[in-house]
Amino acid sequence: MRLESISLKIAICIDQSSVGGVGTSTNILACGMRKAGHQADILTTNGKIGPEYERARRDGWPVKAICEGERWLWRRLQMVVSRLSEYDCVINNHSRETQLVTPAFPSNVVRISVIRSTSESAIDSARYNSNFYDAMVGISPEVTRLLRKATGIDRIKTIPNATTLKGGRFIALDKKLKLVYLGRLTDVDKNILLIPDIALACQSH
Repeated sequence: MRLESISLKIAICIDQSSVGGVGTSTNILACGMRKAGHQADILTTNGKIGPEYERARRDGWPVKAICEGERWLWRRLQMVVSRLSEYDCVINNHSRETQLVTPAFPSNVVRISVIRSTSESAIDSARYNSNFYDAMVGISPEVTRLLRKATGIDRIKTIPNATTLKGGRFIALDKKLKLVYLGRLTDVDKNILLIPDIALACQSH
């Protein structure tokens, strides 16, 4: 049987449903997996689902709140282990509960962790249970470099944030450059001070 003919049941775990950067890229990833024939669910593991959960559901996101209303962490951990043990692959995309219970998953469950920030707290947190992941992913070369330095693990890959392409291709860089940034104005986790360098790099290619 060819690998592409195998349908996997995949859980992509996040803290709360958000239509911002993390949530949107997670939905793009899940939709791509579904288009490839897999069952991909976005699971929120926080007791508070967040104000944008219902909007995400209305917009057709495959998101499910598996710990809604549960205030006690130990109960959420039990719920997460029970639910995620039903999947073939678990991708921790920003879920504290998933990170904590990773060693408790059955041995046949593939475990993947995605790290999205260069902040010291994010990199330090990524070390927790890192030896139990089958793979780790940094969303930029710098995140990957910091992860390898902090964990001593080489099996870390760089996969940029998922984005949608109009017409199925990237915009040609020989056109007039228009650079737009949408996000928090912080340099610690967003590196906004790199924007001028990014603009110059785009113009020179």
